[in-house]
Amino acid sequence: MDDTGILFEYERAFAIAENMLLAAQDGNWDALLNLRQDYEELMKRIRAGDANPPDDLVFARRKKELIESILGREQRIGELVSAKMNDLRGAIDSASQAIKLNQAYRP
Repeated sequence: MDDTGILFEYERAFAIAENMLLAAQDGNWDALLNLRQDYEELMKRIRAGDANPPDDLVFARRKKELIESILGREQRIGELVSAKMNDLRGAIDSASQAIKLNQAYRP
């Protein structure tokens, strides 16, 4: 893949990462998972086609900006997912305690 094609793919990856972040912020976990699948497939293609360092300095700067932006969104998504997982663990623990109490005090 040439530099222009690689840059286009990074732009697409950034757009998907942005949509993933919006889905996570909205609590739309199904959309996040669907987008994540597309994102992972795209990143595989990028890794396969982006083997050589860029010759053009402008291209290299833009690629670096995109990668940093993508990684920033990935980090924020991870934080949101982690918070949701903690909420779910709390809900599961509460439900488990309620079941145990119900069983213990059932006439």
